[in-house]
Parts: sequence; structure tokens; C-alpha cells
Amino acid sequence: MVKVLNGHFIRTTDEIVRYLQQDPKELKMFIKENAMPGNDVYINIGDTWAGMNFLINEQVKFGPYPLGYLVLSRNKLKGSSTFTNLSYNSAQVVRDVNARLGAVKKANLLERYIPQRFQDEAIFPEDRWEDEDAFDNIFDNFKKLRKFYGMCNDTGSAIIMYTGK
Repeated sequence: MVKVLNGHFIRTTDEIVRYLQQDPKELKMFIKENAMPGNDVYINIGDTWAGMNFLINEQVKFGPYPLGYLVLSRNKLKGSSTFTNLSYNSAQVVRDVNARLGAVKKANLLERYIPQRFQDEAIFPEDRWEDEDAFDNIFDNFKKLRKFYGMCNDTGSAIIMYTGK
């Protein structure tokens, strides 16, 4: 059975992130309390995060700053094994990422969308890239994430992100 790794994003503050860095149990509780559908501080972009990262940065893991921090941050958080790639973007990083998101156009991403390349690079989930709606699914979730970053930018917020169920 393939492990489901959805991309999760929670709006918070730099102060709360600093507090949560000190206590992994509080961090786990914070995530469980806030990572809920319908909660305005949370979004889930499904399993499109890796494909989105690859389209935007043309790299499997981390791309260059600031867009390389869109779905995977190098600012790691210590938490339970429940959360993979647990990290955060400070309010400053959110501002920097958000400032560059407007320049990302559908046509540019569509040019980069070559299903065979995704398969060759083993981009998760590997069985999806030939599907007729695969690109549209990534782009729809990108628009959702771009809007979320805009909201976080407007409120001076940080973002906690992770992959998992």
C-alpha cells in the first residue's frame, strides 16, 4: 500500500513558532487542533505538493530561495514521526515567497509539465503523471496555495508545513 503524503499548511505567527520549537508535544497538539478542513488557518493541497515543487523549481527537493520554500522549507521543526517534512516559513520568508508567486504563470508551468520527466525523476505520486487531469490538479492546488500565501502575507503570518495523511 502506498503511503499518502498530502501537503498541509497552517497559518500562525513567528512568536507561536518560536514557542512550539521548544516543545514537540505542544507542536503536535497545535497541528492536530488547527489542521482541520474548514479552518481558515489551514489548507491541504493533497498529494500535488511534490509535483508543484518540481514544476516551479525544476528540482526534486529544494529549489532556490524564495520559491524553493513554497512547499518545502529548510527551517525544520522537531515533532513526532506523524509529520514528514515538518518545517516552517517565518513571516519574512512568507513575504519573499508571496512577492514572487505573481510571476508564476500557468503557461510557464504547462511548458515544464512533461509527464515522462516526472516519472524519470520519481516525483511522488509516481503513478499519476500520465492522467489527463494531473496538470490541472496541480495548478488548481497551486492557485489555492498562492491565495493562502497572500492571506498570510497580508496578516504578517508565518506558515507551518508538513506532509502526511
